[in-house]
Amino acid sequence: MVDAFIRVHVPPYVIRGVLCLLIFFKATAQEPSQPVPGSIPLAEKVFPQLAPLLQRAIEQSPRGMAANLEFLIARENVQMARARTLPQAGGYLTYSYARDRRVDRPDALLADKLAYNFSVTQPIYHWGALKAGTQLSEMAARASENNFAEVCRLLVLEIRASYLRLIVLKASKERAAYAFRLAEEEERRVQEQIKAGSLPPATILEAGNKVKQARLDLDRAEEDFRFAKISVERLAGSDALPDESIPSLIPRVDYSEERIQSLAGIFRSDPEKGNFRLASAQLRLDQEKLNYQIIDKNLRPKFNAVTGVMQDEVSYTGSPADRARTQSLYGGLNITWNIFDGFSTPAQRRASRLRQRQLEEERDDRRREISEAVQSQIRQIDFSSRSMALSESNLDQYNLFVRKKSDDIAFGASAPSELDGITIARDAVLIQAMIQRSDLMVRMAEFLSTIGRDPALASVSPPPP
Repeated sequence: MVDAFIRVHVPPYVIRGVLCLLIFFKATAQEPSQPVPGSIPLAEKVFPQLAPLLQRAIEQSPRGMAANLEFLIARENVQMARARTLPQAGGYLTYSYARDRRVDRPDALLADKLAYNFSVTQPIYHWGALKAGTQLSEMAARASENNFAEVCRLLVLEIRASYLRLIVLKASKERAAYAFRLAEEEERRVQEQIKAGSLPPATILEAGNKVKQARLDLDRAEEDFRFAKISVERLAGSDALPDESIPSLIPRVDYSEERIQSLAGIFRSDPEKGNFRLASAQLRLDQEKLNYQIIDKNLRPKFNAVTGVMQDEVSYTGSPADRARTQSLYGGLNITWNIFDGFSTPAQRRASRLRQRQLEEERDDRRREISEAVQSQIRQIDFSSRSMALSESNLDQYNLFVRKKSDDIAFGASAPSELDGITIARDAVLIQAMIQRSDLMVRMAEFLSTIGRDPALASVSPPPP
């Protein structure tokens, strides 16, 4: 009785339909229905495993280390400039055994001689030139720090974009592997039908070509994924990334247009504070102004305090040994004055003024360029968001198609093989949607980076002067 009930109400196509439903739910289980929370989502927030890669890249990547060395060199130059304002000590010492001939003595005179002069010199007043030189070196160090931060900024952006592309390539590789398995299964079915006589032998050629094409697509996808993974590892300066540690899905993202406009308004009020390139342009102008102050003091007297002890020959004693043993302690004021330098200083003044004008124009051009770039980035974010919305709508439609086909298979209205083609098409649409999601995330990261709001750069952002 029970066996008859099972044979009537649970036919084989229902079992196949249930299996297809399980395959569908497995294929769609990773696709979240809700977007990732957060007004401006960044890749490292969606994928926490990316954050250590970014930090490692800042600390150990070849590009970051080279830029950091330039900053360390600039810091040592500051110490060198500061040393010119501190006391300088030095001198000389000479010991000799002399044999002197004199006109008033018939015999040569022998004597040990010791001559020395040790002094300490302290700059007192150089018309502010020494202080300006120290400030000039400090500005050069800040410029190097900005350059280091700019290198890290571009590196972080590149790693984010490369990592998101790596996720898309992994999804493409998995889709290609799935398509290859389906092509092999179809080839086996064709072979069985040819053996059964239901298909002509020539049919195997088309099925074989599909397998070869699917194999080619899979090999290409695997190579693209392998090379992209190596690129990420090289950029980040990290060890080999396990394949299983890399996600194969970029979830849906959302953003707040009001938040972006608010951040853009804050940036426009003080653009030098948020953009490393613009801050560096302003620093170069300030450096040249200090350089003009130093040049302007070239022809003025320089005052230094000097004190020391010396011993040298004198001429008021007849003994050669006594002449070399007169010690003198001294202290006083030293003045150095370059009165005329062949009109070099006026020429340097004029050249510095011209460089200041050139740097002012460069700074203003850079300010306009960055302001236009920020405005363009805001528009590009809007375009990317609208494009992503279209992709998401298309993906939702394909998910409905797959769900409906699964229901038809469950009720015996369609063959299970009909689901394969729709699933492959849906996966292609999903990958396209992932590309649009990653594009939006990359553009929002570029916007935050341009205005100096990238949280990944908090450890390298120069402090305010």
